[in-house]
Amino acid sequence: MQKLFQQLKNGEKLAYIKSGHGNTNMILIHGNYASSLQFLQLINQLNPEVYTIYAVDLRCFGDSTCYRKVTSIDDYVEDITRFIKALDIKDPHLVGFSLGGGVAMQLCGHFPNLFKSLILISSTTYRGYPLYKKDEFGNVLTADTYQSAKELEEDIVVKPILTAINEGNREDVIKFMDTYFFKKYHPDEDYYNILIDEVMKLRGLPEAIFAIAAFNMDSGHNFYTAGNHTINFIKLPVLHLVGVNDILTPREMVLDNYYALKDNSRLIEYGGFGHSLLYQLPEEIAKHITMFIRNVL
Repeated sequence: MQKLFQQLKNGEKLAYIKSGHGNTNMILIHGNYASSLQFLQLINQLNPEVYTIYAVDLRCFGDSTCYRKVTSIDDYVEDITRFIKALDIKDPHLVGFSLGGGVAMQLCGHFPNLFKSLILISSTTYRGYPLYKKDEFGNVLTADTYQSAKELEEDIVVKPILTAINEGNREDVIKFMDTYFFKKYHPDEDYYNILIDEVMKLRGLPEAIFAIAAFNMDSGHNFYTAGNHTINFIKLPVLHLVGVNDILTPREMVLDNYYALKDNSRLIEYGGFGHSLLYQLPEEIAKHITMFIRNVL
């Protein structure tokens, strides 16, 4: 699927894939270590007669530009709102995976009337979380947290993948992805290589990780920032999807989001599955999304 490009008025240019020609608009926002191509299997399961789908490469991911690295989730939010305005996308349903879930929630918190519904797949929590430092053996130091993206560059997990990407070392990128993302499930070889190609394009990794951690839509202070209360502004229908065995965005994070938005939320849990829902269950996820949107309409 060929990528298209949209120039934004802030100077950045977002790559995206467009699929379908239906009357129901949908915007897909990917997770970390990925791009819009993370959604290929899901897109193939959604009826092109019903949906017009826009899957976007976030700033510094995939083939989008990275003139300014992000300082917070709000930078992604700015880009997506400019993207929607530039393409005149009306009443879209918003889908966010992992990191993309945080971006999607903040979009709906800032612009509650812009979207028809919110669908969160294995989403990060709306309250952020501490980035604990580790010793040389990988043990977590709970008394000490990273306080900047720059500091995070030296993390025992982040530094090797950052170095591998910067040096174009595909073998080490594969080793990292197999350890943390594809340990229990491996997509078919052709698609897997496409996903690895997209990881190799990643820029601004520490900034993306720190943005997720400092993200805070709550009313209190987390480890980094005061909350902006915007979780309270999300009144549209919300669907939460999570693999019960997810260790990258644990079930507890998703339940945080669900209970914060319980009055207008539905939760679906997939037993025996982890963070690879998009690769293992695209047909099932598409079915649940379609049923949910039908009820919204």
